[in-house]
Amino acid sequence: MRWLLIFLIFILTFSETVFASEIHGRVFDFELQPVNGAVVEISSSPQQRMVTKDGSYRFEVPMGVYVIKAQHRDLQAGEEVTVPDEGVFVLDLILFPSFHEEDELLKDEMSPYLDNAPTNSRLGKILTVVFLVLLLSSIYIFRGRFQKNSIDDNSVQEVVSDEKEDLRGVIDFLKRNGGRATQKDLRKEFGLSEAKISLMVSELESNGIIRKFKKGRGNILILEKRDTSRH
Repeated sequence: MRWLLIFLIFILTFSETVFASEIHGRVFDFELQPVNGAVVEISSSPQQRMVTKDGSYRFEVPMGVYVIKAQHRDLQAGEEVTVPDEGVFVLDLILFPSFHEEDELLKDEMSPYLDNAPTNSRLGKILTVVFLVLLLSSIYIFRGRFQKNSIDDNSVQEVVSDEKEDLRGVIDFLKRNGGRATQKDLRKEFGLSEAKISLMVSELESNGIIRKFKKGRGNILILEKRDTSRH
C-alpha cells in the first residue's frame, strides 16, 4: 500500500513536470534598467506571485492564456501571454508610470462639462448665430453711414468748389471789362438767376473784393485794386 501511494505521487509529480510550461523574463523600467524588488504576478489558478531579483522572474504554468502584471512603486506593466503547448516562453516587461489617479481626477473634473455638453453645444451655436447677426448688422449700418458721409462730404466739396469757380469767373469777367460791369451784365454772361448773382455779389462785396454802387434801377460793380489771385 505504501509503495502504491509513492508510485501515485511520483506519477502526479512527473505529470506536472511533463505538462508544465515555463514563462520567465526580466522587468525593466522605462530607461531599460532591470528593476529589483518588483512584484510580478500571473493569473494562473492558483495565482502565483513573486518578487524580482536582479529584475528576473519565473513561473511554471500549464497550457492556457494568462495575464502577467508587474508593479514597483508607481510604475506598472501588464501583458497577456498564450501558452499553446509545452515549452519555455520568454516575456520581458517594461514598467511605466501609472496615470490612473490622474485619469480619475480628470474624469471627475470633466464630468460636469460632459454631462452638460449637449446643452452647452446648443447654447454655443445660438450665441454664435446671434454674434454673427450683430456683426453683419453693425457692418451694414457702418457702411451705410460711411457712404452717406462720403456722399455728403463730396457734395459739400463740390458745392464749395463750384461756388469758388463762379466767384473766380465773376472776378475774371470784371478784369476783362476794365474792372467794372453792371449786375445785369453778369446775369447775361453767366446765365444765372438774379438771386444767385446777388448772393455772389454780396459775398465778393463782404470780402472786400468788389464795391457795389446803386445807379438807377441797376447796380454797378467795381473791382477793388488789390491782389485777388488768392481768392
